[in-house]
Formats: sequence, C-alpha cells, structure tokens
Amino acid sequence: MNRLTNVKNASIIALLVPFSAAAEFTPLSDSSMRATVGQAGVTIDLSANVDISEVAYQDQGYLFINGISLGGAAPVQSALGQTVTGGSALDNLRITIDVAGTSGADLASPWGLAKFDSTEWSASADNQGDHGEQAVPITDGDLVIGLGAADQSELVDFGLQIDRVTLGSSSLLPGQGGAGNPSNQIIMDNVLLTGNLGPTDIVVDADSNNLNINSYFSLDGSLQTDLYIPLLLDWQEVGMNLRMHNERGEDVLKYTNTAGEVVSFAHVQADVGASSAPNGGLRVNLTDLSGDLDTTNITFAGGASIGDVYWTDVQVSADLNIYGH
Repeated sequence: MNRLTNVKNASIIALLVPFSAAAEFTPLSDSSMRATVGQAGVTIDLSANVDISEVAYQDQGYLFINGISLGGAAPVQSALGQTVTGGSALDNLRITIDVAGTSGADLASPWGLAKFDSTEWSASADNQGDHGEQAVPITDGDLVIGLGAADQSELVDFGLQIDRVTLGSSSLLPGQGGAGNPSNQIIMDNVLLTGNLGPTDIVVDADSNNLNINSYFSLDGSLQTDLYIPLLLDWQEVGMNLRMHNERGEDVLKYTNTAGEVVSFAHVQADVGASSAPNGGLRVNLTDLSGDLDTTNITFAGGASIGDVYWTDVQVSADLNIYGH
C-alpha cells in the first residue's frame, strides 16, 4: 500500500471517529422497536389510475377478467349517463401508516367514523343503529393503515370498469380471453361501478397475525351478467342498475357537508388470517356486510325492464375457509 493510500484511509478514519464516539449502535428488542416506531408514521397522498388488460386464472381451463380500469368516478358517471361530479383519477386519498405504541392511541389518523372532520361534515339527525361495526382493540406493536380524504371538504370518489368475465378452455393461453375469442362463455360484462370510499382502516394484530378490514362505502352502477336459468335450461343475459347505501330502514348512516352534499355509507368488516381447517388455507371471517341495496331496471335477454327490487337493512355475516383441492 503506498503512502497516498495510507493518508486517504487515515483521513476517512479520522472523519468516522467522531460519529462512532457520539453514537452507540445497540440492537433494539421487539418491544423497544415497537415503542420507537410508534412515535411517528408515514402519510401518503395518492392520485392514481390503474388499467389491466387481462387477469387469467388457470385451473384446468381458464377464468378470464378483461378490461379492468380503476380511477375516478368521471368516466363511469359519463358512461352511465349521470351528471359528472368526480374526477378522472382516484385522488384525494390519504393513506396513513402507523405502528401503535404502548398507549395504542398514538396514531396519525383516528379509527373508523371519527375520521370525519366535524367542521366539514355533520351526521344526519336520523342516524340510528350500530351499522354493523365491531370495535377493534389497537395494542402495542399493531400495524394500523388508515384511508380517508386528504381534503375533508370533498369525498373520495372512484370508478371501476370491467369489460367482461369469461370462461375459456384449456387449449387457450394467457392473453387470449378477450373479445377475440367469441366462443368463450361470457358470465359477466359491461360492469360499470362508481361510488365513494368512506373511512377505512386495516389493523394487523402483532400477536395473533390477524388482519381486520373495516370500511364504509357507497356504490352506484350497472352490470350485465349471464345466469343459467333452470326453467329455461339455458344461459340468459340479465342486466340491472344497482346502488348500495344506508339511508332507510332501522339502520341509517348519512352525513352532510358544509356545501350541502349528502352521502350515505354501507359497511363491510372482516377478519383475515390463517385457517384452522385440516387442509390449511385462508380464513375470511366476514363479520358484517350491511346496508340498503336497490336493484332497478332489471332486464332479461335485452328485453324490456321487468321492474325494480329494493332491499332494506341487508346484513350478511359469513365464515369462509379457502383452500386448494
């Protein structure tokens, strides 16, 4: 090693000595790390458009999902002939990520409906019922992801489009599920859904490895789907408009902002974790899916509407074990 190299190395060591003398690097225990990272979190403001040409699930044959587009409400509202109130991108969405500390309350965003800024939104006087929500204890070390509006004066609107869902034979390949294969059995097409994403939280329990999803939402749209009707012994196209909310019956949840906009939210909550079934797999415990459902302009095989059906105070709970066979 020459003298110049020795001088350079000595200079680097001289620079590093003050830093090493001032800081002691000590491994943190799990509890110490949880308490440390619980002091601050990460906030992400999101604006996005997602387009997927095809998703193909292969078993023996294929299930193809083609033409998936997720963004703001505007394109779907336009396609449905509605007044365009949303944007073209999924925006105004704020995501906060925290690891709870010992108090379980040092979070950047409140949990559940407490996310609503009371200076911008007021609860309707006729709100009633528990909306199916079950409180989730947040304890030391839990990961908490909150989704809500960045600008509280506006809602988080979204639009989802799916061109078609088809069944294909095993002779096909991924990428061959679109309109270029008219022989594929169409089981759903022209799905147009728009709505608002309300307060949403995801809590990962550090001790049980359980993931809890708690979300409020509203939905409006239409779809065409092929159903096998036993009386006709054939597949028939069924079309309908649908809307999911929570503004009538014995369970009501509505908010009004300072601009006079009114929103009503349905609710979904579920626990996701490992299944205890003999075959293993995934367990999804749907503790609540509730709200009011309007199915209107129902048609068969492109014919005239047969009428409308309104469902009030729908509440669904289910325990699912999902595994291979």
